[in-house]
Amino acid sequence: MVQGSADALQFARDLPVEAGELIEAWRAPDRLSRWLHLMPDLAPRRAAADESGFELEYELPGQQVAKLRGRCREHVPARRLAFDLETALPTGIGHTRVTFAVQPDGATTKVRLEHEGLDEAGRPQAKAAWQHSLGLLIAACPGALDTYFGRFRRAAGYRSQFGGLWPDAPDFAERLARKRAAGELDAVDEERFRAWDRDGFVRIERAVPESVVDALREEIAADWKHGNPKVTVELNDGSHSFPRMAPQFEHLPHKVLDYHSVSVNARAVQFSPPIRRFLSQLFERPPMSFQSLLFRYGTEQEMHQDTAYVVVRSPMEFVGVWVALEDIAPGTGELQYYGGSHRIPEYLWLDRGRSCPPSYGDHRSFLAWVRNQSEQRGCPMLRFHPKKGDALVWHADLVHGGSRRELRDRTRWSFVTHYCPVDVDPEWMARVAHSGRLEHEPGAFYCYARRPGG
Repeated sequence: MVQGSADALQFARDLPVEAGELIEAWRAPDRLSRWLHLMPDLAPRRAAADESGFELEYELPGQQVAKLRGRCREHVPARRLAFDLETALPTGIGHTRVTFAVQPDGATTKVRLEHEGLDEAGRPQAKAAWQHSLGLLIAACPGALDTYFGRFRRAAGYRSQFGGLWPDAPDFAERLARKRAAGELDAVDEERFRAWDRDGFVRIERAVPESVVDALREEIAADWKHGNPKVTVELNDGSHSFPRMAPQFEHLPHKVLDYHSVSVNARAVQFSPPIRRFLSQLFERPPMSFQSLLFRYGTEQEMHQDTAYVVVRSPMEFVGVWVALEDIAPGTGELQYYGGSHRIPEYLWLDRGRSCPPSYGDHRSFLAWVRNQSEQRGCPMLRFHPKKGDALVWHADLVHGGSRRELRDRTRWSFVTHYCPVDVDPEWMARVAHSGRLEHEPGAFYCYARRPGG
């Protein structure tokens, strides 16, 4: 959050970091240089810091230099720092004041930063710099990073150092042959797993009967008409709001979160026999749906890997499934993906793990990495144009996103679910109230995070 007044810029964040460690991020040169950027693309080339303050030096285009000096005028341990700030640019020197306050709040710390004394010309740059820098602040907190990344399992013997499912093992071909010989897989199953290994996805035509899709669509329409206070909607209009499902939000850009938590019809889609069969074979134990997203329109989301944002304790043991709730036409923002991109070298966030740390705001290097690596390896860009009830199952590391919505008035009704084996914990189970593991039917499980007010 950012607020502005005539006199100051004010910012607030909730970070999963101890208050004292956030204060120390200002007082150690190696930590300070990781996050305090003069501009979003300008990290310091030299840093000095101690109890009296700090000095950062930045190299500008044209071999010019800028310096940021902070003289500490107040220090309340684990609570508050205040600096007189001097910004030395080729165009002149400015003097302002910055106050940084922290307050523990359960598992997180409330952070507030105020920047006073800016003139109108300097406010836009300062606003952009602080928004970017505060998004990097957790990178300067090794204790918090140790706690976060220490939650995840590693496992040798797979393409990823963080483990995987049996098709990710080097002896995939031998395992496949054994399963086929033992009667665990038929000829269709065998071909699907060969496609999975080669392409990183499997298309399942007529995965969900049209009658089941129609029942879900009818329920969704009724909930939009009357509202459903048990369902949360994420608005994609820039407001970062999460209201309850109500008629006034129906035609705003949005996605409906975890509709499977309230809808038997949604779970009937998730666990239709062809989908359930493939997931049970892939996981080698019962599947559990732990997150769902319901879309009316295409998202135009940038190309990415789900491992960055969909987080389970065993980072490579989950998949995504995309089910068409209507025939999907070209130009509606259809799902697109790089075939075979699940095999590109794995990207490590902060050189530590597969998932983006909470509250870390710079995704540019990750997004560039997955796109560039996919293209360099000749992975073809493919688009999914399914009929109603068709499904696409994709590997956790398949690079995918939303294509451009050229037909702005056309819908792209779809239902996306992330699944993991029933004995694997979604990472949020350790942090938030949740349903626990529930049984939709024998051998098919689901769970969901309980959202405030729900």
